[in-house]
Amino acid sequence: MHRLLEMLRDAAVELLDYSLVNVYKSLVYAFAYSSLMRRGLSVEALRPLERRMPSPICIVARSEFAPIIHEILNEVDELLSKTKPVVVTEAHLGETVKAIRSRVGRVDAILTYDCMSVIEQVALSAYLVKQGARAVFLDVVFINPLGRTSFVTKQLDAVTHEKTLRGVTEYIAESLRAYISRKSTHVDKVVHEVGQIGLEEFVDRVSIESLAQEVSREALRHPSGKVLLVSDHGYDIVLSRRDNFIYVVHGYASSKRGPEDVELAPFSKLVFFVVTIR
Repeated sequence: MHRLLEMLRDAAVELLDYSLVNVYKSLVYAFAYSSLMRRGLSVEALRPLERRMPSPICIVARSEFAPIIHEILNEVDELLSKTKPVVVTEAHLGETVKAIRSRVGRVDAILTYDCMSVIEQVALSAYLVKQGARAVFLDVVFINPLGRTSFVTKQLDAVTHEKTLRGVTEYIAESLRAYISRKSTHVDKVVHEVGQIGLEEFVDRVSIESLAQEVSREALRHPSGKVLLVSDHGYDIVLSRRDNFIYVVHGYASSKRGPEDVELAPFSKLVFFVVTIR
């Protein structure tokens, strides 16, 4: 799946003559569009977001991004529909960190973003590539079946690390011998603020440019520029057919929602990892 994500990232780089904000909107739009199309659902609920985007970007999102995203979503479905129990290497924090260490070795900094999904990671990695850095999606995926921070924090040893997202960040930093570790709750706060308002409002409130500048600044501070982007879970994109609008939430559970709600992109259950290299 990491190869598909890098294909999508490279396609997004080509659009960065437009603003990063518009590229981010196009990625969110394309994920929702592809999810609706593969289920045979109307894309009418996307019109409010579409009206906030330049027409050429909408065309690229549908014609170039969506086919790649369709393949990504197929692989996501396959990964999450495994009949075996969640395996240790996919849902165990310690095993995941070992897998990361075997691929990247030591890093300079760990940046943990609560609730950041793969969509933001693609946008940020495109920005970094445009700035002349390398941004690599690792072939490591962490499964968070609950889509909640608690699934990760409960795996920490309370004796050595507090069971918080800060504790998780410090644990990963120590394991990868990072000089710097930081966490941000920006995306999580936006999800909780606008979870029932609409996808277009969510996109407007995520400060993607500020996030990009933070990552870029951290990469430039260190000789190797090796920065690892981490999350604890992403968010889900959900269609309310009753009200014909799309919203975001994390830890979506169909059993707690009405039959008119359709989960389009289950990204709260998956965590991807991006490493930057100068």
